[in-house]
Amino acid sequence: MKKVFRNVFQAIPVLVFMALGGCQSGAGGESAEEDAGAASASATGQTEASRIVLTRAQFEGVGMNTGDPEVVSFQQTVDATGYVRATPQGKTEVSVFIPGRVKEIGFSLGEYLARGEKMFFMEGNEIIQLQQEYAKAFHDLRLLESIYKRQQVLSEGNVSAGKELVKAESEYRSMLAQAEGLKARLKLINIDPRQVEQGKIAPGVTVNAPSSGVVTRMALVRGAVVEPYRSVAEIIDTTRLGLYLHVFEKDIAMLAAGQNVTYYDPGRPGQVYGATLLHVGRTVDGEKRTIECVAVPDEHVASGFVDGSYVQAAIITCYRETLALPSTAVITENDLRYVLILEEEKDDQLVFRKNPVKTGVLQDPWIEVLDTTLHDVLIDGSYYF
Repeated sequence: MKKVFRNVFQAIPVLVFMALGGCQSGAGGESAEEDAGAASASATGQTEASRIVLTRAQFEGVGMNTGDPEVVSFQQTVDATGYVRATPQGKTEVSVFIPGRVKEIGFSLGEYLARGEKMFFMEGNEIIQLQQEYAKAFHDLRLLESIYKRQQVLSEGNVSAGKELVKAESEYRSMLAQAEGLKARLKLINIDPRQVEQGKIAPGVTVNAPSSGVVTRMALVRGAVVEPYRSVAEIIDTTRLGLYLHVFEKDIAMLAAGQNVTYYDPGRPGQVYGATLLHVGRTVDGEKRTIECVAVPDEHVASGFVDGSYVQAAIITCYRETLALPSTAVITENDLRYVLILEEEKDDQLVFRKNPVKTGVLQDPWIEVLDTTLHDVLIDGSYYF
C-alpha cells in the first residue's frame, strides 16, 4: 500500500504542473515552450504561485478530503519529571527481635511474597533461653496466684494479718507483669506461648513476611548470625507506589491537589498512564529550583513500574474549548505554517490556495488554529505538497 501512495505522490507534481500550465494559458493544446513560459510567469506572481489545481480524479484517487476546523477540548499542562517510589505504607523493612543463626532461607531476591509466607528459619541459644524464662515465670505465677487467693480467704476470716495479704498480692502482680512481658516477646518472634506452657521448647523460630510484595533487597546467607533490629530484607508492595515529581518553581502557582496527571516510561512512550495529584510541595530545591509533588497512580502498577523507575509526566492544569484542525492538514515551510483552502471548484478541476495560518498548541493529533474564518481546508492529503 505504501508503494502505491509513493507512486501517486510522485505523479501528482507532474499533473499539478500540467494543470497549472493549462490554467495559465486558457487553452489545452499549446506547445511545451508556451507551457513553460506560463509556469514561469505564474511563479512570479504571489497569488498564482500559491494556487494548486487538481483534477477530480487526482483528488479522489489518493483519498483527499476537505473540512472545516472543529471545536476540540485542549489541555493546558505543566511538564514534570520524577520517579516512581514506594509510599511509606508500601515499603517494609524486615528485621528480627532476637539474635539467631540462619538455618534455612525460603525466598530469593525479586520474588513475590504473600503476607505471612515463610522467609527464613533461624535458631540460637537466646531463643531457647527466652522460652525457658517464660516457662518458669508462667509456673511461678500459678503458684503465687494460689498463695494470693489463699491469703484473701484467710484475711476475710480474720485468720491472717493484712500485711500477709498485701505481700502475696504484690508478689503475684509483679510475676504477672513479668510473665505477660515474656509472653509478648515470644509472640514477637512467632512462638506460641501455649506450647511453651506445656513444656515444648522450640530450637528456633520462623520469620514470616510482614507484608505482601516483591523482595527488592536481601542481606541473608545460611549460617550467618542475624542481629536484632538490623534490616535483612526489603519488601515493596507494587500496588502502593507513588509518583514523586519535580516541577519548576515558576509553574507551582498553576498546580492544585486533585488535578489529573499523565505519565509514562521514556522507554515506552506509547504506554501512557493516569494519576491524581495528591500533594504540592512547599520547599524549593536551592540548586534545581524545583518543588517535589506527589501523585497517586489511578491503577495498580501492572505495567512494569518498580520502585525507582524514572518517568516523564504532564500535570493537566485546565481544559479549554478551541478551534482545531488535524495536524496533518498544516504544512510547515521555513518555520511558517500554511493550509490549503479550496478556492474554486468547476467542471473537473479543484483549485486550492496556499493560505498562511496562525496556530497555537499542538495536541496530537490536533493543532489549534487561531483564524476563525477558515473553511474548506484540505484535511487529508496536504502532505503531498
